[in-house]
Amino acid sequence: MTAMDIRITGLSMLIQRMDEVDIKCLCNKYLHIDYQGLEKSWVDNRLKLEHLSTVKKTGKAKTGVIIGTSSDINTSDSNVTLELKKPFFDAVAAADDTHGFELGKLLRFISRYKYSIKQLDIAYTDDDRCLTERDIQHWCTYSKDYCVGSLVKWKAPELVVRGGTLRRIKLESSDSKSNYGTINIGPKGRISLALKIRKKVKIWYILEDYGRYLSQREAFEARSRSLLASCINFVTARSKKNRVKARYERQGSWRAFLGHEVEAINWSSLLPVRSTTA
Repeated sequence: MTAMDIRITGLSMLIQRMDEVDIKCLCNKYLHIDYQGLEKSWVDNRLKLEHLSTVKKTGKAKTGVIIGTSSDINTSDSNVTLELKKPFFDAVAAADDTHGFELGKLLRFISRYKYSIKQLDIAYTDDDRCLTERDIQHWCTYSKDYCVGSLVKWKAPELVVRGGTLRRIKLESSDSKSNYGTINIGPKGRISLALKIRKKVKIWYILEDYGRYLSQREAFEARSRSLLASCINFVTARSKKNRVKARYERQGSWRAFLGHEVEAINWSSLLPVRSTTA
Protein backbone atom coordinates (compact mmCIF):
# COMPACT_ATOMS: atom_id res chain seq x y z
CA MET A 1 0.00 0.00 0.00
CA THR A 2 1.20 3.49 -0.79
CA ALA A 3 1.46 6.07 1.98
CA MET A 4 0.58 8.90 -0.34
CA ASP A 5 -2.49 10.37 -1.99
CA ILE A 6 -1.92 10.79 -5.74
CA ARG A 7 -4.09 13.09 -7.83
CA ILE A 8 -4.05 14.73 -11.24
CA THR A 9 -4.41 18.45 -10.54
CA GLY A 10 -3.94 20.06 -13.94
CA LEU A 11 -4.09 19.37 -17.67
CA SER A 12 -3.38 21.68 -20.60
CA MET A 13 -3.80 20.87 -24.28
CA LEU A 14 -4.14 22.29 -27.78
CA ILE A 15 -6.94 20.93 -29.97
CA GLN A 16 -7.21 21.71 -33.67
CA ARG A 17 -10.30 22.37 -35.76
CA MET A 18 -13.07 22.69 -33.18
CA ASP A 19 -16.10 24.88 -33.82
CA GLU A 20 -18.75 26.15 -31.41
CA VAL A 21 -20.82 22.94 -31.64
CA ASP A 22 -17.75 20.91 -30.69
CA ILE A 23 -16.92 23.21 -27.78
CA LYS A 24 -20.50 23.03 -26.48
CA CYS A 25 -20.29 19.23 -26.58
CA LEU A 26 -16.92 19.34 -24.82
CA CYS A 27 -18.33 21.49 -22.01
CA ASN A 28 -21.78 20.02 -21.50
CA LYS A 29 -21.13 16.33 -22.10
CA TYR A 30 -17.51 15.75 -21.09
CA LEU A 31 -16.55 18.51 -18.65
CA HIS A 32 -20.07 18.67 -17.18
CA ILE A 33 -20.07 22.45 -17.07
CA ASP A 34 -22.71 24.76 -18.56
CA TYR A 35 -21.44 26.25 -21.81
CA GLN A 36 -23.96 29.09 -21.65
CA GLY A 37 -22.76 30.02 -18.17
CA LEU A 38 -19.11 30.51 -19.14
CA GLU A 39 -17.63 33.95 -18.57
CA LYS A 40 -16.50 35.48 -21.87
CA SER A 41 -13.69 37.95 -22.53
CA TRP A 42 -11.34 38.81 -25.39
CA VAL A 43 -7.56 38.69 -25.11
CA ASP A 44 -5.31 39.44 -28.11
CA ASN A 45 -8.18 38.88 -30.58
CA ARG A 46 -8.97 35.50 -29.06
CA LEU A 47 -12.12 34.56 -27.21
CA LYS A 48 -11.51 33.39 -23.64
CA LEU A 49 -14.13 31.27 -21.90
CA GLU A 50 -13.85 30.67 -18.15
CA HIS A 51 -15.67 28.42 -15.72
CA LEU A 52 -15.52 29.06 -11.98
CA SER A 53 -15.23 26.04 -9.69
CA THR A 54 -16.22 26.29 -6.05
CA VAL A 55 -13.52 25.30 -3.59
CA LYS A 56 -15.17 23.17 -0.92
CA LYS A 57 -12.93 24.19 2.00
CA THR A 58 -13.40 27.94 1.54
CA GLY A 59 -16.64 28.10 -0.44
CA LYS A 60 -14.93 30.54 -2.80
CA ALA A 61 -15.15 30.27 -6.57
CA LYS A 62 -11.88 30.11 -8.50
CA THR A 63 -11.13 29.66 -12.20
CA GLY A 64 -11.23 25.93 -12.89
CA VAL A 65 -11.51 25.76 -16.67
CA ILE A 66 -10.14 28.09 -19.35
CA ILE A 67 -10.95 27.63 -23.04
CA GLY A 68 -9.29 29.83 -25.61
CA THR A 69 -10.39 30.03 -29.24
CA SER A 70 -10.50 32.41 -32.19
CA SER A 71 -12.82 35.39 -31.97
CA ASP A 72 -14.99 33.78 -34.66
CA ILE A 73 -15.99 30.72 -32.67
CA ASN A 74 -18.18 29.39 -35.48
CA THR A 75 -15.27 28.58 -37.76
CA SER A 76 -14.13 24.96 -37.95
CA ASP A 77 -10.50 26.05 -38.42
CA SER A 78 -10.10 27.26 -34.87
CA ASN A 79 -7.30 26.04 -32.64
CA VAL A 80 -8.66 25.60 -29.13
CA THR A 81 -6.61 25.70 -25.94
CA LEU A 82 -8.07 23.83 -22.97
CA GLU A 83 -6.80 24.27 -19.43
CA LEU A 84 -8.21 22.20 -16.58
CA LYS A 85 -6.86 23.74 -13.40
CA LYS A 86 -6.58 22.56 -9.81
CA PRO A 87 -9.92 24.07 -8.62
CA PHE A 88 -11.72 22.02 -11.28
CA PHE A 89 -10.09 18.76 -10.20
CA ASP A 90 -10.65 19.64 -6.54
CA ALA A 91 -14.36 20.16 -7.22
CA VAL A 92 -14.55 16.83 -9.06
CA ALA A 93 -12.84 15.04 -6.15
CA ALA A 94 -15.09 16.72 -3.57
CA ALA A 95 -18.21 15.66 -5.47
CA ASP A 96 -17.11 12.00 -5.54
CA ASP A 97 -19.26 10.23 -8.16
CA THR A 98 -21.89 12.96 -8.46
CA HIS A 99 -19.90 15.33 -10.71
CA GLY A 100 -19.90 13.07 -13.77
CA PHE A 101 -16.48 14.05 -15.13
CA GLU A 102 -14.30 11.15 -16.31
CA LEU A 103 -10.85 11.89 -17.69
CA GLY A 104 -10.80 8.67 -19.73
CA LYS A 105 -13.96 9.70 -21.60
CA LEU A 106 -12.60 13.20 -22.20
CA LEU A 107 -9.39 11.79 -23.69
CA ARG A 108 -11.34 9.48 -26.00
CA PHE A 109 -13.46 12.44 -27.19
CA ILE A 110 -10.38 14.60 -27.78
CA SER A 111 -8.72 11.80 -29.76
CA ARG A 112 -11.16 12.52 -32.62
CA TYR A 113 -9.15 15.66 -33.31
CA LYS A 114 -5.52 16.44 -33.90
CA TYR A 115 -4.29 17.54 -30.51
CA SER A 116 -1.27 17.90 -28.26
CA ILE A 117 -1.14 17.73 -24.47
CA LYS A 118 1.15 20.50 -23.26
CA GLN A 119 1.31 19.86 -19.52
CA LEU A 120 0.12 17.37 -16.91
CA ASP A 121 0.16 18.23 -13.20
CA ILE A 122 0.29 15.51 -10.54
CA ALA A 123 0.26 16.02 -6.76
CA TYR A 124 1.59 13.55 -4.20
CA THR A 125 0.57 14.12 -0.56
CA ASP A 126 2.21 12.37 2.38
CA ASP A 127 -0.97 11.20 4.11
CA ASP A 128 0.83 8.88 6.53
CA ARG A 129 3.45 11.53 7.37
CA CYS A 130 6.39 9.30 6.48
CA LEU A 131 8.53 12.33 5.61
CA THR A 132 9.68 15.09 7.94
CA GLU A 133 10.53 18.68 7.13
CA ARG A 134 13.89 18.21 8.83
CA ASP A 135 14.88 15.28 6.60
CA ILE A 136 13.66 16.92 3.39
CA GLN A 137 15.53 20.14 4.19
CA HIS A 138 18.72 18.23 5.03
CA TRP A 139 18.62 16.08 1.89
CA CYS A 140 17.95 19.04 -0.39
CA THR A 141 20.55 21.26 1.27
CA TYR A 142 23.16 18.57 0.66
CA SER A 143 21.70 17.39 -2.64
CA LYS A 144 25.05 16.24 -4.02
CA ASP A 145 25.10 13.57 -1.32
CA TYR A 146 21.43 12.57 -1.18
CA CYS A 147 19.49 13.55 -4.32
CA VAL A 148 19.23 11.83 -7.71
CA GLY A 149 16.74 12.14 -10.56
CA SER A 150 16.02 14.22 -13.63
CA LEU A 151 14.89 17.29 -11.66
CA VAL A 152 18.17 17.56 -9.76
CA LYS A 153 20.53 16.42 -12.51
CA TRP A 154 21.50 19.90 -13.71
CA LYS A 155 20.28 22.19 -10.96
CA ALA A 156 20.34 21.78 -7.18
CA PRO A 157 17.05 22.12 -5.28
CA GLU A 158 16.25 25.72 -4.34
CA LEU A 159 15.02 26.21 -0.77
CA VAL A 160 12.51 29.05 -0.39
CA VAL A 161 12.61 30.47 3.15
CA ARG A 162 10.40 33.28 4.39
CA GLY A 163 10.49 34.74 7.86
CA GLY A 164 12.95 32.05 8.91
CA THR A 165 10.51 29.29 7.89
CA LEU A 166 10.98 26.86 5.02
CA ARG A 167 7.98 27.28 2.70
CA ARG A 168 8.82 25.13 -0.31
CA ILE A 169 11.64 23.66 -2.35
CA LYS A 170 11.86 24.22 -6.09
CA LEU A 171 12.99 21.35 -8.30
CA GLU A 172 14.20 22.72 -11.64
CA SER A 173 12.90 25.98 -13.08
CA SER A 174 9.33 26.74 -14.16
CA ASP A 175 10.92 27.90 -17.43
CA SER A 176 11.99 24.34 -18.15
CA LYS A 177 10.72 22.96 -21.45
CA SER A 178 10.68 19.47 -19.97
CA ASN A 179 9.47 19.08 -16.38
CA TYR A 180 9.71 20.84 -13.04
CA GLY A 181 8.38 20.37 -9.55
CA THR A 182 7.91 21.70 -6.04
CA ILE A 183 8.13 20.18 -2.59
CA ASN A 184 5.60 22.00 -0.43
CA ILE A 185 5.80 22.28 3.35
CA GLY A 186 2.24 22.49 4.60
CA PRO A 187 0.66 23.16 8.00
CA LYS A 188 2.37 21.26 10.83
CA GLY A 189 5.11 20.15 8.46
CA ARG A 190 2.97 18.04 6.17
CA ILE A 191 4.86 17.28 2.96
CA SER A 192 3.47 17.22 -0.57
CA LEU A 193 5.13 17.16 -3.96
CA ALA A 194 3.80 18.67 -7.17
CA LEU A 195 5.11 17.67 -10.60
CA LYS A 196 4.54 19.67 -13.77
CA ILE A 197 5.17 17.29 -16.67
CA ARG A 198 5.79 18.72 -20.12
CA LYS A 199 7.73 15.92 -21.79
CA LYS A 200 5.28 14.08 -24.03
CA VAL A 201 6.60 10.56 -23.47
CA LYS A 202 6.15 11.02 -19.72
CA ILE A 203 2.67 12.51 -20.09
CA TRP A 204 1.57 9.54 -22.16
CA TYR A 205 3.21 7.11 -19.78
CA ILE A 206 0.54 8.27 -17.31
CA LEU A 207 -2.38 8.94 -19.67
CA GLU A 208 -2.04 6.17 -22.27
CA ASP A 209 -5.06 3.83 -21.84
CA TYR A 210 -6.13 5.94 -18.84
CA GLY A 211 -9.78 4.98 -19.28
CA ARG A 212 -8.87 1.31 -19.37
CA TYR A 213 -6.97 1.19 -16.11
CA LEU A 214 -8.85 3.94 -14.29
CA SER A 215 -10.95 1.30 -12.53
CA GLN A 216 -7.71 -0.25 -11.33
CA ARG A 217 -6.42 2.54 -9.11
CA GLU A 218 -3.29 0.58 -8.33
CA ALA A 219 -2.11 0.74 -11.95
CA PHE A 220 -2.42 4.54 -12.11
CA GLU A 221 -0.65 4.92 -8.77
CA ALA A 222 2.14 2.54 -9.79
CA ARG A 223 2.86 4.56 -12.94
CA SER A 224 2.70 7.81 -10.99
CA ARG A 225 5.13 6.53 -8.34
CA SER A 226 7.56 5.38 -11.04
CA LEU A 227 7.36 8.80 -12.66
CA LEU A 228 8.00 10.52 -9.32
CA ALA A 229 11.01 8.31 -8.56
CA SER A 230 12.50 9.11 -11.98
CA CYS A 231 12.20 12.83 -11.23
CA ILE A 232 13.46 12.90 -7.64
CA ASN A 233 14.89 10.23 -5.37
CA PHE A 234 16.45 10.54 -1.92
CA VAL A 235 19.21 7.99 -1.39
CA THR A 236 21.84 7.27 1.24
CA ALA A 237 25.11 9.16 0.93
CA ARG A 238 27.10 5.92 1.14
CA SER A 239 25.27 4.30 -1.80
CA LYS A 240 25.55 7.43 -3.94
CA LYS A 241 29.31 7.52 -3.49
CA ASN A 242 29.52 4.29 -5.47
CA ARG A 243 28.06 6.10 -8.51
CA VAL A 244 26.29 2.89 -9.55
CA LYS A 245 22.58 3.65 -10.05
CA ALA A 246 21.55 0.03 -9.65
CA ARG A 247 23.03 0.05 -6.15
CA TYR A 248 21.47 3.26 -4.88
CA GLU A 249 19.64 2.71 -1.59
CA ARG A 250 16.64 4.89 -0.89
CA GLN A 251 16.30 6.64 2.43
CA GLY A 252 14.02 4.60 4.70
CA SER A 253 11.31 7.25 5.10
CA TRP A 254 11.34 7.98 1.36
CA ARG A 255 10.99 4.27 0.63
CA ALA A 256 8.04 4.13 3.04
CA PHE A 257 6.48 7.14 1.31
CA LEU A 258 6.73 5.46 -2.09
CA GLY A 259 5.05 2.39 -0.61
CA HIS A 260 7.42 -0.23 -2.02
CA GLU A 261 10.41 -0.55 -4.29
CA VAL A 262 9.74 1.25 -7.57
CA GLU A 263 11.37 -0.06 -10.71
CA ALA A 264 13.44 2.33 -12.80
CA ILE A 265 11.99 3.34 -16.18
CA ASN A 266 13.94 3.24 -19.42
CA TRP A 267 12.19 6.15 -21.13
CA SER A 268 13.97 5.62 -24.44
CA SER A 269 12.48 2.14 -24.68
CA LEU A 270 8.89 3.40 -24.56
CA LEU A 271 6.92 3.66 -27.77
CA PRO A 272 6.81 7.06 -29.52
CA VAL A 273 3.88 9.33 -28.73
CA ARG A 274 0.86 8.41 -30.85
CA SER A 275 0.65 10.01 -34.28
CA THR A 276 -2.77 11.56 -33.56
CA THR A 277 -1.11 14.19 -31.41
CA ALA A 278 0.00 17.47 -32.89
